[in-house]
Amino acid sequence: MPQPVAQYTAGVDVSKHTLDLYELATNHTSVIANDTRSIEQWLDRWSGPLRLAMEPTNSYHLAIAHAAHARGHQVYLVDPYRLTHYRAGIGQRVKTDCQDAKLLARYLQHEAAELRRWQPLQPGPQEFWRLLRRRATLVQTITRLQQSLSDLGSLQADVDALIAQGRTTVKQIDQALLA
Repeated sequence: MPQPVAQYTAGVDVSKHTLDLYELATNHTSVIANDTRSIEQWLDRWSGPLRLAMEPTNSYHLAIAHAAHARGHQVYLVDPYRLTHYRAGIGQRVKTDCQDAKLLARYLQHEAAELRRWQPLQPGPQEFWRLLRRRATLVQTITRLQQSLSDLGSLQADVDALIAQGRTTVKQIDQALLA
């Protein structure tokens, strides 16, 4: 009778330059660079199926999510709001990158049945959502600039030009979204 294949669970705390990794079965933590080569080397270590939990962080999580998914591993993106409440619910007070990776692995271990696996978007929808997020950030930034840089006297013309350029860029993004 064939032996069942072990399924491994890992938590990944994502940042722009590094990935903090926690492997549940071995209680092992490590830090690797958030680049394709380092991610591929880390994924090469796994002989069986892997489940990864991570928070979506800007677009920094996409490299490991795509690489793991391409190898047939299960990827779960955990809502940061839910993870914050989960942390409070289990009484965890420490919040470091390593602790976040451990928490993500624990969350996946206990809540996997309630989570939906991540699937990459097709290039068209992916670009649409990327532009939409950037548009939202730009609109928020314009609003902040208007609120914080009003009444600057002799500099007001420069501020008005900056805000006008921001609005022009929003219109250009709108056109790209409609295309």
